[in-house]
Amino acid sequence: AIARLAAAGITLKILSGDDPVIVRRIAGLVGIDAEDVLSGPDIEAFSDEALAVRAQAVHAYGRLAPDQKSRIVKALRARGAVVGFLGDGINDSPALKVADVGLSVEGATGVAQAAADMILLAPDLEVVADGVEEGRRTFANILKYVRMGASSNLGNMLS
Repeated sequence: AIARLAAAGITLKILSGDDPVIVRRIAGLVGIDAEDVLSGPDIEAFSDEALAVRAQAVHAYGRLAPDQKSRIVKALRARGAVVGFLGDGINDSPALKVADVGLSVEGATGVAQAAADMILLAPDLEVVADGVEEGRRTFANILKYVRMGASSNLGNMLS
């Protein structure tokens, strides 16, 4: 799923409350670049603008408080990124709310589910990859229909 999302042009990042050493290890196991892992105290030292620049290059974060997760999401959005955030705990709810798309999973805390835009029925990134592919296919078909409708209406107006 991670490879499929990457092939679709989606950059994955890990924002966790866990220790940065654990985050680095998990990121390495799933194929996410974790050469540089920032921690909550690191984040606090950055201005919003500096964080926006740094957040584009860093893919793994550890020992984050809930407000730091949402601050990273806001920083990415400030630089033009469309951000989806997948979370399952109360501590993820602020970031779920500020993301363009908040995703939670069945079995997550009620607070996380309430903050999310979508609730996935399976806790698997394959579901997200499938959704991205289907959404892009649907969007392309809508554009085709709009073009066809506009061109036929133009023809009717000219005749």
